[in-house]
Amino acid sequence: MDGSPGSAAEGSISRWTCRGRFSPQVDPLCRERSIASDPVILTDTRIGLVLGGRVVWKKGNDMSMQRTAPLSGVLGLLLVVAGLATDRAPDSDWGDAQTQAWFATHGVGGWLLSAVLIALGGAVLLVFTAVLTARQEQVGAGPVTRHLTLLAGGAWALLTIMGGAGFGTIPLAHIFMNPAPPSTATYHVLGGLFYGLLVAFCALAASLLAITLSVSALRTGLLPRWLAVAGLPAAVLMLANALLPMMLITLYFLTVSIVLTKRGVPQTATTGLMLPAQAVSAPA
Repeated sequence: MDGSPGSAAEGSISRWTCRGRFSPQVDPLCRERSIASDPVILTDTRIGLVLGGRVVWKKGNDMSMQRTAPLSGVLGLLLVVAGLATDRAPDSDWGDAQTQAWFATHGVGGWLLSAVLIALGGAVLLVFTAVLTARQEQVGAGPVTRHLTLLAGGAWALLTIMGGAGFGTIPLAHIFMNPAPPSTATYHVLGGLFYGLLVAFCALAASLLAITLSVSALRTGLLPRWLAVAGLPAAVLMLANALLPMMLITLYFLTVSIVLTKRGVPQTATTGLMLPAQAVSAPA
């Protein structure tokens, strides 16, 4: 130790040890340390950046973000529900005269807003899928399980986005292409496309995601046992309930989001800092 800043930083790093959790000696606030030896390898999911021998680590902020990340599921579902709740489109069983009268007396701004909310909800569900996959990896789920979760959740999110896009087709065409109201036949075709994407096929993807999560949670403990077991019949009902599958999907995944947020980030044996051997020494 020669008293120089670099030596002081190196001496501080030398007190860090390779263990499951960070040493209590490490300050939880943002720290910067110059490393004279080999770069530090971060195997933890906390933010770590090595550039030119300098490590920037923000423990507190990243852990807070990881803990609240599952709430993306709550946000995505609430956006979809808000889009459906604000639906002001004409009824699907109307005839040409009623549909044309509606377009003559109503604007399509609210209709378009509903479609945008649904599509935004699908985009946020993509984030939720990524969070689920990351949590599964943290508790030791296998690659097949994680890939199934990513595919099922991604399909659910993308179908939701496509459903929102399909729902917004008529108001977008009315605004940018032709202000004339569509025929009843056209309206029924596009309405059936919207229903098929957002209800029937979304339910299939959400059901597969619920089954994958339940089986994974029973093996790894990612979710409480009661919620993992409840996911299996819920997945079947998502497919069997042709009238209100969105209710089951919303209730189940809202519960999953809230439970994962309350449980926090799983602690695994690999969590921690891995330092080069020459940078680690026993504490004085």
